[in-house]
Amino acid sequence: MAIPCAAIFVACSPSHNWRTLSGSGAPWQAVIPCKPDVAQREVSLGGSKTELQVHSCDNQGLRFALAWMAVPPTVDAQQLMAQWQKASAQSLQSVQSPQAMELPGVRGATHTAWWSMQGRDHKGQAVQSQTVYFTDGQRVYQAAVYGQPWDEVPVAPFWEGLTLP
Repeated sequence: MAIPCAAIFVACSPSHNWRTLSGSGAPWQAVIPCKPDVAQREVSLGGSKTELQVHSCDNQGLRFALAWMAVPPTVDAQQLMAQWQKASAQSLQSVQSPQAMELPGVRGATHTAWWSMQGRDHKGQAVQSQTVYFTDGQRVYQAAVYGQPWDEVPVAPFWEGLTLP
């Protein structure tokens, strides 16, 4: 009973301004604790170039991010997820092999893969990440939280709010 009460207290905390987001051009919904910055850039994964869309924000020392890209016609969505996970580990300068996590699938996703990593950010600071990759077959998504080790309660609404219709 203490955990749900704590989650409600944290979710209502003024330091967490939880809001629901919907994808523009992609059918996702998420709950995020701050107003996100929006960016896009072209990336090459799976031997094809595609546009990566990103929504991210920083709240209480944690970075919350949701990104997605279309699956190119000649690429398998699950292979693209695996390549994205590898690229993320390299970008994070992973200091250990990514650890698979056993967590529930994202509602509406045809495939979900959860990963935890320890690494270094662009400033060389130690960082932990928890990331879920998921797909609807047409797009691959990545939702992630980056920062110093944290308690699960402040990030639970982010994970629970991920949905594909």
